[in-house]
Amino acid sequence: MISVKDLSKRYARNTAVDHISFEVEKGQIVGFLGPNGAGKTTTMRILTCFLPPSSGTATVAGFDVLEAPLEVKKRIGYLPEAPPLYLEMRTAEYLTFVGRLKGLSGAELRQRVDAVCERCAVGDVKRALRGRGREEQAARKIVERLPPAGRLGASHHSQSRGAHSR
Repeated sequence: MISVKDLSKRYARNTAVDHISFEVEKGQIVGFLGPNGAGKTTTMRILTCFLPPSSGTATVAGFDVLEAPLEVKKRIGYLPEAPPLYLEMRTAEYLTFVGRLKGLSGAELRQRVDAVCERCAVGDVKRALRGRGREEQAARKIVERLPPAGRLGASHHSQSRGAHSR
């Protein structure tokens, strides 16, 4: 589902990612382990089409991150450590906004927002101003209907066989 081959990202005098390769199969959950500056976040930004690689290839569900970024984004969910927030919106308003961006509407959207608020334990603050952080972002991802390509995360505390960064 995810294939990375000889991937590198260089900035002027700094190499953030240095020729990494790995595969992630369908259903496999992986994480990157390494110190600050090891390239974990840079790799995630490349895989989620927010940053182009300097060299090498990366594909998600068979789609190249450079050649078909919209197709990649349809198939991958990414919850960054510091997600962008719209703090002036209430929790349910934000989840409804995200659901509409993903094409949901009407009763299906309302039902999904209610269900994920309960599932992610944010139901008690559904009408409160935002600010529950990770729980609310998890709810957002469920509203977006996380695609089957993979659930990825970069963390100093995650570890997986076969996925690494230098």
